[in-house]
Amino acid sequence: MLGGVRATALASEFGTPLLVYCRDTVLARARAYARVDPDALVVYGTKAFPNVALLRLLAAEGLGADVSTSGELEFALRAGLDGERLVFHGNNKSDGEIHRALDMQLGRIVVDSLDELERVAAIAANRGDTARVMLRLTPGVHAHTHEFIATAHEDQKFGLSMAGDSTDQAGLSAAEEAVAAAETIGYPVVLKLNSETVTHKSDRGGVHLGLKDASAVRKAFGQIQSIFGSDGSFQGVTVQPMVSTSGYELILGSSTDPQFGPVLVFGLGGQLVEVLRDNAHALPPLTTTLARRMMENTRISQALKGVRGRKPVDLEKLEELLVRFSELVVENPRIADIEINPLLASDEGFIALDARVILHPATMRDAELPRPAIRPYPIQYISNWQTHDGTNFTLRPIRPDDEPLMVDFHHQLSETSVYMRFFLPLKLDFRVSHERLFTKCFIDYEREIGLVAEYADEEGARRIAGIARLIRKHSDNSAEVAFLIADKFQNRGLGTHMLDTTIQIARKEGIATLEGATLSDNFNMKDMFIKAGFHFAPPEDGVATAELRLK
Repeated sequence: MLGGVRATALASEFGTPLLVYCRDTVLARARAYARVDPDALVVYGTKAFPNVALLRLLAAEGLGADVSTSGELEFALRAGLDGERLVFHGNNKSDGEIHRALDMQLGRIVVDSLDELERVAAIAANRGDTARVMLRLTPGVHAHTHEFIATAHEDQKFGLSMAGDSTDQAGLSAAEEAVAAAETIGYPVVLKLNSETVTHKSDRGGVHLGLKDASAVRKAFGQIQSIFGSDGSFQGVTVQPMVSTSGYELILGSSTDPQFGPVLVFGLGGQLVEVLRDNAHALPPLTTTLARRMMENTRISQALKGVRGRKPVDLEKLEELLVRFSELVVENPRIADIEINPLLASDEGFIALDARVILHPATMRDAELPRPAIRPYPIQYISNWQTHDGTNFTLRPIRPDDEPLMVDFHHQLSETSVYMRFFLPLKLDFRVSHERLFTKCFIDYEREIGLVAEYADEEGARRIAGIARLIRKHSDNSAEVAFLIADKFQNRGLGTHMLDTTIQIARKEGIATLEGATLSDNFNMKDMFIKAGFHFAPPEDGVATAELRLK
């Protein structure tokens, strides 16, 4: 029994597999934690089950949420949680995610390393903000529990060490240091040259694989030092575990083109990457669709699907990896060149066996850094808003994967709303066609910003209640503004708020003049334009045009 309901009855009604949470049990545990210290902030780990309805239930009890990705943050904000009650974890935060955390004034940013602490502090200082952080510490204590769930030991990935004297596995400048690191890791190990000037280490004997004991490590160290010591390129060695997993060696990277800025590369990697030349290029940032097309433009992609008895690689995970890598490149403009080669891909997952990063000169000013040819997703324009009746909305720029939500949105519109917006009766089949919606969802943010108002319905499903568009004109520094609200949300203030928000975005984009048009007998729309400061010209052919000068 779950909350007085038989599990068999739930399975019969909803099918299996079925994930069920008992509301009474969740509330009882939340209240029990809150009673321990009424002044403390109790947070729910969103990673366990990111669900808007569950987060709303816990938020009503005064709980906060722990989020570790931008996606989990979206769930929490969509549930109406105040930024003050959010704790942002994650040991691989991008600059964009840190900016977003500061924009939303999150309660705490959890920091895992001194490098991350310095990065958060620098971003906050450049913005003129103060970042509220918590340091996660690793005490160096070995708990008597299973090794897979122990989190306080020195070689796990979270937290700053309190124990000290931990073995540095990179930049080791003495043979005995390399031996000590190898014995900490466990044999067999790999020894690699650590150098800021040598790009292809294996070509010159800078990589030694499968070292099984201390003597092999000492010998490899001596050989690497003798080869690279004379020209000043030797800066020590890196000790890494020897990976036994078999798979395909791929390359994933980005380099700076003088015309297009960052350009991504993906394909067959390893030592033969420049010989076989099986790779594809694309401009960041990628969507999952663009990532899949990039993969399909290589011959190795056929092998990744599984050949000659080999199990297939998880292509969806590979898509996600390409998308996140492209975001890393866009959000860190000081990266001039970055390459993961080889990236080992197998049915067990993906492992970066080697990587290098080259930064633009420190003397290069931010304004001089190469810009991506495609403008990245403008996360700075994400905001939350609530109607007078308590409905919560997330206003955000439209994304390519919003096409299904836009189909649903058009099903919510009456014929009158469609006519008032487009000045003619467009049929539903035309409005929801893939050919049309693809151009409306997959846009160039440099020329157009589509802003959607997203909410969660009674069942927690994501839906769109309205959309506003800011479309730049090619002839001058002006833009057209237009918006459309689903019938059930009209006359509730959403249209006015979206118009005001679009005007604010136009100011930040440096647009000088906004223009809008409506049917001359659409009095509600004309009133909204007038209240926002627009001035109307005499109507022509039943259409009234309005203008707002921002500069």
